[in-house]
Amino acid sequence: MTPQVVDLAFRLTGSDLPTDHGYFLFAAISKNLAPFHAASGWGIHPVRGTPLGNGTLALSKSSRLVMRLPADDIRRAIPLAGKRLDVGGRTVRVGVPEIRPLRGARHLFARFVTIKGFADAPDEFAEACMRQLDNLAVREYRIGVDKRRVMDVKGYTIVGHSVRLSGLHEADSVLIQERGLGGKRKMGAGIFVPIRPEHA
Repeated sequence: MTPQVVDLAFRLTGSDLPTDHGYFLFAAISKNLAPFHAASGWGIHPVRGTPLGNGTLALSKSSRLVMRLPADDIRRAIPLAGKRLDVGGRTVRVGVPEIRPLRGARHLFARFVTIKGFADAPDEFAEACMRQLDNLAVREYRIGVDKRRVMDVKGYTIVGHSVRLSGLHEADSVLIQERGLGGKRKMGAGIFVPIRPEHA
């Protein structure tokens, strides 16, 4: 039986982060949580905040560091609580986490999806996403490839797109959230979350 996947949401205290913080957060967590780098099936949500327009993301009381991981691995991630992380030169403190079960939704959104070899042609990128969805045996959906985005990883530019999926069956929706699409999931890519119908 496939282990249940959940979101583990840690409170995050600090003033701001780099807007492009995927690699920096990955590096900071890897330094402070020994199992993280080699762990299978783990992902990190992009941290939510208010973009200030100068490469800075202002944090708020609702900002969280959210790890998506098998429920059986929660105990391996808990030691991150209480740590101070240096994320691209900004210091944030990780607080007490809460467990959030995944829920099925007709509409999902990922801010950044990257698939190697399919970066700059939206139609080819959409087809690559669809092949991965076919491999997951997802039955019915509509796909929308939105804004082109980039991520810096140690001086290399990783190109991706925002992706919207609509018209999903509940079980397929949960499966997509569990598995994600594309690579760099520990850097915030390929992580899908439910959205309201009016945003689909």
